[in-house]
Formats: sequence, C-alpha cells, structure tokens
Amino acid sequence: MTLAGLMLALFLLGLCIFVHELGHFLAAKWRKLHIVAFSIGFKKVWGFRHNDIDYRIGCIPCGGYVDLPQIDATGEPKDEHGNPLPAAKPVDRIVTAFAGPFFNILFGLALSLLVWWVGVPQDTPKMSEIKVRAVDDDSPEYRSGLRQGDVITSVNGQSFVYSWNEFVRAILFTEGDVTLGVRRDGRQFEVVYTPEPNEKKMPEEKIAYPFFLPLVPLECVVKPGSQADSAGLRTGDVILELNGREMTDSDDLLMALRMNEGHEIRFTVLRNSQRMEIGPIKPVGSHSLTYRAGIQLSDSFNAVVSAVGPAGAGVDYGGMDFKVCDNILRIDGRLVDSEEMLERVAGKKDGVPVSFLVKRGDEPLEFTKHITTGDEAKDKSWMEVTYSYSMPFWISYIPPGTPAEGQGFRRYDRLLKLDGRDITDFDYFIRTVSDSGGRDLPIVIERDGRRLEKTLTPKPFYPYRAEDIGLELVIKEYPTPIRQFEMVVSMTYKSLRGIMSRKSTLRPRHLSGPIGIVRGIGVAFSHGGIMPVVGLLVLITYSLAILNLMPLPVLDGGHIVLALYEMAVGKPMSAKIVKPLFVVFVVLLISMMLYVTFYDALRLKPRTLSSVTKRYRYAESPSENQSD
Repeated sequence: MTLAGLMLALFLLGLCIFVHELGHFLAAKWRKLHIVAFSIGFKKVWGFRHNDIDYRIGCIPCGGYVDLPQIDATGEPKDEHGNPLPAAKPVDRIVTAFAGPFFNILFGLALSLLVWWVGVPQDTPKMSEIKVRAVDDDSPEYRSGLRQGDVITSVNGQSFVYSWNEFVRAILFTEGDVTLGVRRDGRQFEVVYTPEPNEKKMPEEKIAYPFFLPLVPLECVVKPGSQADSAGLRTGDVILELNGREMTDSDDLLMALRMNEGHEIRFTVLRNSQRMEIGPIKPVGSHSLTYRAGIQLSDSFNAVVSAVGPAGAGVDYGGMDFKVCDNILRIDGRLVDSEEMLERVAGKKDGVPVSFLVKRGDEPLEFTKHITTGDEAKDKSWMEVTYSYSMPFWISYIPPGTPAEGQGFRRYDRLLKLDGRDITDFDYFIRTVSDSGGRDLPIVIERDGRRLEKTLTPKPFYPYRAEDIGLELVIKEYPTPIRQFEMVVSMTYKSLRGIMSRKSTLRPRHLSGPIGIVRGIGVAFSHGGIMPVVGLLVLITYSLAILNLMPLPVLDGGHIVLALYEMAVGKPMSAKIVKPLFVVFVVLLISMMLYVTFYDALRLKPRTLSSVTKRYRYAESPSENQSD
C-alpha cells in the first residue's frame, strides 16, 4: 500500500465516521438536546469550543462520538459541569439515535449512484458457467470427483451469474457441504464435498477458498482508432490465444505481452461462437526494455524435525529413522508446503505406510513410516516438527511462456546462489537479472534436497500494457443502488451466520476493524484507482449503518430499543438493570475490537510462521504397530 493510498484510506474512514456522528449531532440540535462534545476519534489531541460545544479530534481513529448526556440511560443526565438536565423524551432519543445510521445510508446512497453511473471494475466477467482450469489433487473437491476441464453449472442447486469473487463468496458462505452441478462430456452430475481451509491459498486466514482455478473468459474492450481496432479486434471478443499460446487469464495475457520481445502479435479470439484470427499487431510504446526471467520468489516453507524420542523405553524399530534437523521435503511424493500436510496425511492414511523424503545435511534420504497425530499408542516413537517460512527463497510461481519455464526451472526450486553470490534478498536477485543484459547467469538451486547447477538466461522484457495497443481488460459492472444495498445486507447476514455456525470456516477473526478497513481501502486504490475505493466505501458505510442498528446496549439500536420500551411501559428501564448491561456490552465491544484489531495487525506482516511446533507419533510399519 502506497503512502497516498494510506492517507486516502484514513481520510475516507474518518469521513464515514464523520457522516455518522454528523447525523447524531444535527438530530440532537433539531430536538434541542444538550450537546457536550462532537468528536472524531478518541483520546483528544486537538479541539476548539464554539456555542458551548466542544469540537474534538482524537488520536485513536476507531470511531467517534457525540456526547449527549440525555441519551444515556444508565443514570440521571448531567451536563459537563455536573448540573442535572431534564430527561429527553423517548421520541427525541429515537430520532437522535436513528439519525447516525440514517446519514450513513444517505451517504451510501449518494456513493452508490456514482457507482451506478461510472461503473466499478470487476475481477472477472460475469459467468453463468465456470470451466475448471486446474484443481489441486490433494483437495476435497478433487477427492469428490471434480476434474480439470469440468464445467460448473450450479452451486448448491442454484444456477448463477457470478464473477469469480462472487462465486468464491458463495462457497465461503455455505454452511456444511457444498454441492456443485458439473457437466463433463455432455453428462450432468453433482460433486458434493465438505469445504476445508485452503492453507496454500490463504495460510493466515484458514478459510475454505476453493482449491481449483477457473478458466476466465478474456472479454476485451477495444479503444476506437487504436492498433487493436485497426487490426480487427472488437469489443466483446474473447481472447483465446496469443501467438498460438492459450491465454487463461488477464495476468497470463499481460505476461505474454511483456515477454513478447517486441515481435508482432496475433490473437485468436471467439466472436459469436466462431474462432477468428486477428493481427498482426506491432506493439509500440515508449517504455524502456529491461531483462526478466519470469520467476516469482517467496520465503520457502520448512518443516524441520526439532525433537525425537521413543515413548516407551527400549523400543527399537530398526532401519532409517527421523533425526533432529531433518528437513521434511515430501510426503508420499507430495511437497510439504503447509503446516497441515502431516495432519491431512495422518487422517487419510491411518494404518497405511507413508513415504518420507527428508534432507539430512546435504543428502536427501527416503524411508517409510506409519504416522498418527493421536496419543493412543503409547509405545510409538514420536517427533516434533517445527514449521516456518524462512530462507532460502523458493520459486512460488513461474508464468507460462517465460524464460524460466523454458529453461527447466520448477515451482518450489530453492535458490541458493546467483552469479557466484548467495541469494540473501529479493533486491539482489532482481537487480542481477535486470542488469544482466541477457547474458547467461550461473545459478545454484536445490530440488528435492539435491543441489543442482544451472544457467539462467534472462530475456528482454518490454513493460507493455494492454492499453498500449488499445486493449482494455477491465470489466465494469453498473449495479443499481438497490442492488448494492441488497448485496451489503445479504453479505452481512451471511457473514454473521457463518461466523456463528460450526459448519463454516468463517470465524470472528475474519472480521475487519479500523486497521483492516484502512488496509482494504489502500490496497483497492493502489490496484484499481478511485472507483474500486468508492465501491468499497459503499460497503463500509452501509455496514456501519447496519451494525449500529443492531439492538444491543451501547449501539444506536440499543438506545432505540430502550426508548421504545419506555414508550410502551410508560417509564424508563431501571438504571440498576441498564447500567450492568451497558458495562458488560462495553467490555465485550472493546474486547471484540481488540481481538479483530490483533488479527488485522497480523495481516500487515509479511507471510511468516515462526516456531509453530507439533508432535506426531509414528512406527516403522502397520504390522509392527499391531504387534507392539
């Protein structure tokens, strides 16, 4: 997130809060209630006094307030000097409490009109069917029968017209099993599976993000008079291939443009169900070329045996065994890339031998064990495994068509040396590659525990954008204000339902507080400009209104409920009941805010995992298990 994005995010979050408190403030003045202070944020750092009202700015941007003693139901109302004030009428309290959320709704309506008029970028086009581009073969979807090339036509018995993010939300909001309607080779059937946390896609969040990827239609918008227009591309064409290579998503297309080395481009497109060849197009841009290899790096995942020992004295299984400092690389041939790998293997293969590939010193070793996470077999040996993300870097992704792909590099290769020097930071790797001039660079990698010496030859990289040839890949949606409000209400309901359900992977830690909201606004601005921010702001301000209307003490909805009670009964609820309720809910609200803020702060950190240690019990083979 850039500094500009951060400043914009702080301003807009403050604006939402200001609009909310302005509603309370104006309603209180209209109903002639006594106003002590109007504050944005908590812990006053600056302010001024005007017409006997204290206007404040606080240093803690977690909300704001209008100090209205006559709204407080926990005791006799008093002004800032301790002088008694007359009790406010129930209708005045209702109007004043409701005005804050109402102003948020009005603000959201104004923003939603702008979104309806200008449009907001979408991650993908709307799709009534989703073709599976790839599916993880160690996933609940794969085990239940989903395969590459399958076409998903329904979710939980309902047809859909979704962008990919909307489809993902439909999965995340499902309680219990997910049912996918699937078409394969003209045959229709159902794939039913229980969602599991996707540790590979979202290791920190631990939510049930799908383990498969969609084949997204690259529907384009063509600028009149551009190279793309002159070559024959038309708005609505779906790009299938670039120079004979299949395009699977917008990132794939952009990488192909950049690694094209300035050559002519020919597109294969789908127009009105017909394949067509378009081109040639000669990219022209003022961008200076550099050199790239097409390698994306991240800290590598390590599963290191930190302790071993027998649970019973004198137990000797013989053969190869685990030792401290063994780095577990593969289990049954699958790369260990998450801390949940052993648990999944143990759960699926209880009673079945499991093969291990470990690195011990500089040598890879293979042996077989029977492993379990349970404690029922006290005579088994045990090991403790410490998981972490750390050096060396490994290849997290190689885009198709890049030099690294053609030169035999693989995902999860660990990079040790480049051009004779240890690879100790990202900058050294990027700088060496970009300044290479295309010369061969000697590189040392580690693959499955073995050191390999290879040659990396960067290729010219032209930082062309699709816009340089008059091609826009941004798909916009123009949802009506009513549709936007319905979407927020639906998402809020489904999120709260999922958080409270044991059959969902959603948890309270997935909520966002002020830090998470600021981060979301900043990221949206950095990636897509101002309109994605406006769309997100509609969600935030409507959510703020809905949250505050919940009938809980200390929230606006709670004040409205107490006023309605007084109107119905003829007298206010006893302060002996109200005050403890307010104290309890204030504590709960603050605790929840701290809890959410803690997880928001964790998301600001790079993807790290330090000293997470788990214990496993194992034996040489199932037969020895049974004889022990």
